[in-house]
Amino acid sequence: MRMKKYLALSIVTAILISCAFADRPLITDNFGVTDSGHYQLELSYNHDVPRDGTATYSLTNVRLKSGLMPNTDAWIEMPYYFGGYMGMGDAIIRAKWRFQKWSADEGLAARVDVKLTGGDQASMTTGFNDFAYLLICSKRFGPLLTHWNLGYTDIGEAAGATSANTIDYQAAVEYQIDDAKKVVAEIFGNSPQHTTSLNCQIGGTIKTAPNITIDGGYIFGLNNYSTDIVNIGCTLTY
Repeated sequence: MRMKKYLALSIVTAILISCAFADRPLITDNFGVTDSGHYQLELSYNHDVPRDGTATYSLTNVRLKSGLMPNTDAWIEMPYYFGGYMGMGDAIIRAKWRFQKWSADEGLAARVDVKLTGGDQASMTTGFNDFAYLLICSKRFGPLLTHWNLGYTDIGEAAGATSANTIDYQAAVEYQIDDAKKVVAEIFGNSPQHTTSLNCQIGGTIKTAPNITIDGGYIFGLNNYSTDIVNIGCTLTY
């Protein structure tokens, strides 16, 4: 049971584990949305080592974003776990609405996430839908582009179960080295009733073609309820 609950929190952390905006490898989101009528495909690989001693595992994730309107997009994510766990995880559907734009890379947005059920095994799913709500602010300070997130996740549970709902917080900074390369850093975590996870990430991106970006990062946990993660990925826009 403890392992299953930890996996549920890991899913929330790692998939809450989005170019002038903060895309991969950051978990912190930005106010930007995919252009209307366009798509963004993100492929990633994570190797996760929980600091509380539960099983090490890896996952691949496919994320497809679609621009629905000039200020709204929608995403679907499909994780697949292997190693300590094996099988499809629960899919996540997300929708983001940009309601304020101050400049090309500054503004405000709101996001709603729904984690569906249907993982391949009991260990791959919490068995209940989760709902997350996120407020997003992107703001530039000289050469640094920053992103700030504050959210709440309602983790579905059986009637009468103790709630593990979380307050979620993320903050990130980007520095553009040149037209093709940038470095990123962030701190993020969540606070359920009895445990608080806190993580940092350092990483970077390289644009190898006008519509292809390669990225990588290392996430290190700052307490025993956190997870060390090595992640790599690529993003294709079209």
